[in-house]
Formats: sequence, structure tokens, C-alpha cells
Amino acid sequence: MFGKCKICGTGVGTINLTNGTCKLCLENGATNSTSDYSASKNISKIISFIGWVFVWIGAIIVIVGLVQSSEYGGFALLGFGLGTSVSGLFLVIAGQITRAIVDNASHTKEILQIIKQSYKNKST
Repeated sequence: MFGKCKICGTGVGTINLTNGTCKLCLENGATNSTSDYSASKNISKIISFIGWVFVWIGAIIVIVGLVQSSEYGGFALLGFGLGTSVSGLFLVIAGQITRAIVDNASHTKEILQIIKQSYKNKST
């Protein structure tokens, strides 16, 4: 039987897990700090999802504009569709950047905890 550590995500045998945490994380005093930024992560996922919706809506508008390019307003639809798709891509990028910043802050916090724990171990 295999399981995953709920802190570091390492796949280990379930016999090596204590309350879902691997021995290495327990020894280093690592904690699951994802709850500190759960709202930011969820909001960034929503922003990325909305961005992808805009990209697909823009792509549909571009296709409609290409089909109706000979009629009046077809080229305007092309421009509008491309603008919508590009705006959607910017939203996706913003969501991913936010998620990267939150992950960086989470990992920095874990590194700080490990460093503090190693100094405690050295001083004793």
C-alpha cells in the first residue's frame, strides 16, 4: 500500500506515514502551511478559470468572424474575438503568477521552520 505525505506530497508506504505525514517531515517539524493561503489559491484558480472561459469565447467569436468576414461587421468580430482571447490569456497569466507567489511564500515558510529546527538541534 502506498500513500502520500500531506505536507511534502512524497509517495511513501502507508506504514511510514503517521497521521498522513512522512517521517522526514515529522523529524524536521514541517507543517502544512497551505491553509494560510487557501483563499488566495482558490481566488487565483477562479481567475485562471475565468481567463480560459474568455479565451474560448474569443476563439468562437474569431471563428464566427472568419465565417462572416464577407458580410458587414465580420472583420469587427475578428478584432473583438482576438481582443477577448488576449484578455483571457492575461487573466490566466495573472492567476498563475498569483499561485506561484503564494507557493513561494508557503515554501519559504517551510524552509524557515526547517532552519529554525536545525539550529535548535545544534544548540542542544
